[in-house]
Amino acid sequence: MPQSANDLQTLAQEQQALLMEARRRLGARTRIDGERRAVQREAQRERLETLTGYESGHKGEISMSAVNRPSIFATRLPRSGNAALGASAVIQAVLGIEFVLSSLNKLADAHYLSDFAAFVRSTPGAMSGVLSSLIQALVLPNIAIVARLVEISELLIGVVLLIGAVDVGRRRFAGRVGAQHGYERPLALGSALAGLAAAGLTLSIGILMGEGLPTIAVGRAFSSAIPIELFIVPLGVAIAWLELGRFLALRRALPPVAAVRARFAQPVRHSA
Repeated sequence: MPQSANDLQTLAQEQQALLMEARRRLGARTRIDGERRAVQREAQRERLETLTGYESGHKGEISMSAVNRPSIFATRLPRSGNAALGASAVIQAVLGIEFVLSSLNKLADAHYLSDFAAFVRSTPGAMSGVLSSLIQALVLPNIAIVARLVEISELLIGVVLLIGAVDVGRRRFAGRVGAQHGYERPLALGSALAGLAAAGLTLSIGILMGEGLPTIAVGRAFSSAIPIELFIVPLGVAIAWLELGRFLALRRALPPVAAVRARFAQPVRHSA
């Protein structure tokens, strides 16, 4: 009996020691898991802020280091570099309105086709100049088709420029209003092409009308020194340049915050 009591006491002591060791290991494992999760959350937060931070090559944005890069949870406010983009959006909108109204004026004119034919035939560029051969061989024989193409082209150019201007202005705001969307890249490319089309169309009209380079001339004291056809050409090129730069910046841009959050919401796997 005494031997059995000793054996039971020894067994109880061993079980107590095993239980204490199990508790110690469980506590150490819980502490290690907590530290690991904290490190993972910090790493994910830093990676997320890095992905959503400002790029130094982004058009219209300022270059920011890792120290002063804002958190994605901070309010997205326009910086000083965005003032130029905001001003360009106004210019682009005015140019878009000009083309939309010009097209609507043609649509509202019942005598537009006959007036267009008379206008083309009476211009100096139809008889001589770099476009005279094209006018005589292609435009005049198909004057009705060309008139409708001009009408539709002006409307499309104006609408695309207006939509692009609204989107550029929208991105100057903070919060959900200025959030990035997937349609911005094709819209920027379309706006760039619309700007080039606006410049090309007005340049062709200017050449057709025989407009020359702006000079100092008597009798123009109370009129525009630069004809409107030539005035629109550099504006269209500038808009195309701006939107092409925006397209390239968006092409290099990283995924939106929502997509990045979804990516990092997945569990992180670590090797043993």
